[in-house]
Amino acid sequence: MEFIKGRELKDYFDTNERFDLKTAFGLMIELLDALDFAHEAGIVHRDIKPGNVMVASGHAKLTDFGVARVTDPEGLQGEATRVGAVVGTPSYMSPEQIQGQTVDRRTDIFSAGIIFYQFLTGKKPFEGTQFVLQQKIVMEDFVWPSSIVQVPPEFDRVVARALAKEVEQRYQTARGFADALKRILEGKPPEDPNEVLAKPLPAVPPPPEPSVSVGEAEKEFWEEVKDSEDPEDLKLYLEQFPRGAFVEQAKRRIAALSGGES
Repeated sequence: MEFIKGRELKDYFDTNERFDLKTAFGLMIELLDALDFAHEAGIVHRDIKPGNVMVASGHAKLTDFGVARVTDPEGLQGEATRVGAVVGTPSYMSPEQIQGQTVDRRTDIFSAGIIFYQFLTGKKPFEGTQFVLQQKIVMEDFVWPSSIVQVPPEFDRVVARALAKEVEQRYQTARGFADALKRILEGKPPEDPNEVLAKPLPAVPPPPEPSVSVGEAEKEFWEEVKDSEDPEDLKLYLEQFPRGAFVEQAKRRIAALSGGES
C-alpha cells in the first residue's frame, strides 16, 4: 500500500480549520475523480466520509475500501444490503443505505455531497441522535448553505442535487458532480446544458421567512428535545428554529448539560 503522509480531512473539520473555496473545490474534485475511477471499475465504496479522505501535500486521497462492494461490470446496478447489515457511517449514509435498500454508485455521491456541504458551511447537513439523524436523512430537507454562509445560489443547486432523496435526481456519476464544480469555477451555471435528465431536478426554495409565532412543527420538535440529556438534540432545535419561541430555554439547557452556568 502507498504510504500517505498527511492528515485526515476529519481532523480539519473537527478543529474547524476552514479551506478557501478554491482549495475546497480542488479537494472535492480530486475526491470525485477517485470515486469515478472506482465506480468505473465496478466498485462502490459505501463509506465515504472525512475520516476516509487523506489530505497530503494539498491533494485528496481516498482510502479504506474495507466495506466496498464490487458490482456488475457496468458499475450502475447496485446490490442490496443484507438484512440486518447496515454498512457505513450514519452521518454520511444515503437514504437507501439507512433503509437497507439497493445501493449503487449514487450512494457514494450522496455521501460526497455531505462532505461538500461541510466544506462550504463547516457543519453537517444532518445531525442528531441516531433516530433523529436517520429520520432527517430519509425525510427532511437540510438548511441551504447560502442561509448559513455567504455563497452564491449556484452552490445550493449543486448541494440540492447531490443530496437529493431520490437517486434518479442526484448526479448519476461522480464525474458529473465534479464537472458541475468545474463549471462554477469557470463562472458558468453548474447545470450541464447537454444533459438529459431522468427526472426534474429538486427545487431549491428561498430561505424561509422567520416567524415570531409558534407553529405546530416547532412545538412538536421542542416537546421531543426539551428534556433530552444530549446537547446535540437542543442544538438541532436552534438550527431549525434560530428565532423560535424556545431559543433562550434551549441555550440555557445546553449550557447546563455542558457544565456551564444556566
